[in-house]
Amino acid sequence: MMTIILQIQDSVNAVKYSMETMLPQSDSNLWMWISIFEAICIIVLLLILLGSQNKYTEIQRQFKANAQKEDVDFNNIIVSSFHAGDLYNQLKKVCHPDRFSSNPELMSKADNLFQQITQNKHDLKKLQELKAEAMKELHINI
Repeated sequence: MMTIILQIQDSVNAVKYSMETMLPQSDSNLWMWISIFEAICIIVLLLILLGSQNKYTEIQRQFKANAQKEDVDFNNIIVSSFHAGDLYNQLKKVCHPDRFSSNPELMSKADNLFQQITQNKHDLKKLQELKAEAMKELHINI
């Protein structure tokens, strides 16, 4: 943004300089038209840049409005990004269906839990609920 302003100032200074030194008329007109053309290009680019920023802020506003409507738990998202991996690794070892191959009923329950654990491996809140469910249904201590 600052470079655009400096370029506009340079263009204006070039026009002033050419007018002050009064180069031969043809050279003076040429440089003046080049400076005017350069200033117009800079202004058009600046308007395009400002227009694209407005679109970006509109997208941000829509995202924020949609997030507020959906009751997104941002705290869970942030906490999950740091802690869900450890709980997921622990649960996938303890609740793996192969550990219950001797009991078909527990193996079926473990298979369902294991699928849910895999689907929610990045959601700490859901993994904690699944941990409590695994302790209750599979009769294990975690």
